[in-house]
Amino acid sequence: MPSIAKAETVPDDSELERLGRRFHVSWAVIWYRMHQLELVSQAVFTKKWADWDWYPMPPEGGGGMTTAERVVATYGVNFTRLVLAASGQNVVTAADAGQYLGFAPWRLGDVESEMAARAAV
Repeated sequence: MPSIAKAETVPDDSELERLGRRFHVSWAVIWYRMHQLELVSQAVFTKKWADWDWYPMPPEGGGGMTTAERVVATYGVNFTRLVLAASGQNVVTAADAGQYLGFAPWRLGDVESEMAARAAV
């Protein structure tokens, strides 16, 4: 197998993937690290980097999940429902609920609305 260190040509993805598996990182990390260590020239690095299809563009108006969506996705419907019920019965405070589910207490209404919307579906 040819060495990709000090490469003057763009190496195959398979070579980078092999190294990525060896070090338990992505091929992009291997390539970027090789560039940082000056094992590949700027021109070779830029050529390979530009050739990869990275991530699909998010749909217009996107911006990721809301806090409420993230909470439900992370902790699940059942646990979220349980914590919200405890908060509604004053067993735990809004601050406690936020701490259990990883959101600021003032977001409690948003999480309740998200759960209500999911129940309506």
